[in-house]
Amino acid sequence: MANRTFKMFGSAYAASGDVTVTVTVDGIQRYNSTVTTSDTPRDGQPTTQSELLSFTMDETVTGDKSLSVAVSGGELTMGNWQCNGAHNEIMDIHTMGANNGGTFSSAEQNTIATTIGETKLNAQQAGLYAKLTGGTATSDDGDDIQAANNTGALNTTDYVWLTEANDKKTNPQIDGVAVEGGMGDDNLDSAQWWPIIGDGETFTATWSITPTDNWPHKKVT
Repeated sequence: MANRTFKMFGSAYAASGDVTVTVTVDGIQRYNSTVTTSDTPRDGQPTTQSELLSFTMDETVTGDKSLSVAVSGGELTMGNWQCNGAHNEIMDIHTMGANNGGTFSSAEQNTIATTIGETKLNAQQAGLYAKLTGGTATSDDGDDIQAANNTGALNTTDYVWLTEANDKKTNPQIDGVAVEGGMGDDNLDSAQWWPIIGDGETFTATWSITPTDNWPHKKVT
């Protein structure tokens, strides 16, 4: 298995010294150290951000996980997050027949089958490999073919911004008090909704980590 690196952006303020942040995911402490801190008080809701901290988690850490961000020594504005570790595509199928609204030719289907492989194709749809080698797959099978194609090597180089679609934090609270969000109280991505966590306070939420379904995949060139 490989690790993904997560980066938290935002800003931190303290009259003196540095703000300490402790990030815990699914009961496991992932970060516990100081972050870059400014001694200039914020003027209202912050609208700019920079990278504050990063930590790694195994690629198998997905689904709904508890998240807590504890702050001491000052205040923290939690902005957007980034992550690497989306799976690369195995092959470029975007210039083949289905890309133009049609179906793959028999030759294209055979190429797809032999390149992606029986195990990964059949994991998405039983018998899909046989369809492709037999030249009988249709455009209705396109989503399953693409899902299998999106299971290449982990891309640890390119980072993507996480959004509500792939980084939803539901039931956000600070010390047990609900944090009002932009969309359904769970979209904290827009600057006007970045939560401000005070000295001695803890932000908590359920973090839905869904890379397989929603993260961008690097296209083969």
